[in-house]
Amino acid sequence: MSLWGWSDTDALTFGKPITLTVEPKIVTQSLPVLSILTALGGNDLCLAAGFSPKEGTVSLIKKGENTVAERKVDNAVLSKSGTYYFAAFSDEIDTCKMKTETVNKTVGQPTTETGTNIKCDDEIGSGNETLVANQTRSNEIKLHGDPKSNTLQLVVTGLRLLLAKAVGLNIMMTVKALLV
Repeated sequence: MSLWGWSDTDALTFGKPITLTVEPKIVTQSLPVLSILTALGGNDLCLAAGFSPKEGTVSLIKKGENTVAERKVDNAVLSKSGTYYFAAFSDEIDTCKMKTETVNKTVGQPTTETGTNIKCDDEIGSGNETLVANQTRSNEIKLHGDPKSNTLQLVVTGLRLLLAKAVGLNIMMTVKALLV
């Protein structure tokens, strides 16, 4: 930062700035995979993964309270597969809901019938505690492999290797010429 409040790395804006938003052309309906993650001594996190379209809200119900915190998914991140990911933070999340999916955070046995149990056996503090989180899953898993892009990536990697070898050989010959 310089004396005048700007630096050489700040973007220059001339006129009204343009915002570019990239959206997928074909929008398929897919339900989110919800997970509640708990940090040691920090906020809880509700992760909504693999959903589309980018609309709706994530409802966070706090533990011991009947208050619902709504988080809009307007700034969700688009993945290569055309689905979105969104993280919502809050203190002591007990239940997380999005669209028709719901997940509860429990210690011990899960309470919902639709979720998949994920067990983590870690030594936390002095004792060995088992934390179980319910997780809902989408019905579809899409795997895309494009042979053309894989071949192109292989060719680009080969060209980079060839360039690195040429630069290395040039440096060695220059050093040899300077020493002789």
